[in-house]
Amino acid sequence: MTNDTSRQLADLLAPGDTLMVGTGQADAITSRPLTVARIDASHIQILMDRSAQWAQQLTGTFPTLVTMSDNRANRWVALSGHASITTDRALIDDLWNPFAGSFFEDGKESPNVAVMTIEVDGGEYWDSPSGRLGSLFTLLKARLTDARHVGEHGDVSVDG
Repeated sequence: MTNDTSRQLADLLAPGDTLMVGTGQADAITSRPLTVARIDASHIQILMDRSAQWAQQLTGTFPTLVTMSDNRANRWVALSGHASITTDRALIDDLWNPFAGSFFEDGKESPNVAVMTIEVDGGEYWDSPSGRLGSLFTLLKARLTDARHVGEHGDVSVDG
C-alpha cells in the first residue's frame, strides 16, 4: 500500500458509521461501539447516554482512541484525539435523528442524552479495492506484478 496520500476525515467517515471509541487511562482503556451523528474537518460528534457506567467516569477533556473497520468497503481507520461531553439542548436537537430515538426511552427529552465531541489530532487509514471483484483484482495484481502492497495507506488530514 502506498503511504503518500493524505485523506480528509470526512472522506473516510460518515454519519451513521459505527466506531469503536476507547477512553480511559493508558493502562485501562475500554472501548464501546458508538454511532457517528456528525463529522467535519477535525471533529466527530456522537449522541450518547451519559448515564452509562463508562460515561459517568468521563469529565472535562479526556484522551480518546477511535477505530473503524468497514470490511465491505475494505477501509480501516485509526484515530487519536481528545473528547468532551456536553448536554447542550440546541446541539442535541440539531443532531437528533430517528435512529437515536431507539436508544432513549424519553427520546431527545431524556435527561441522559449528551453529545460527545471528539477533536481528532491525527490518525491513519488503510483502503483497498472493495467487493469480491475488487479483492480478486487486488490478489491478481499482486500475483502478476509482484506488487506486495495494493491499495492506499496514509495519514488522516485534520484541518480545523
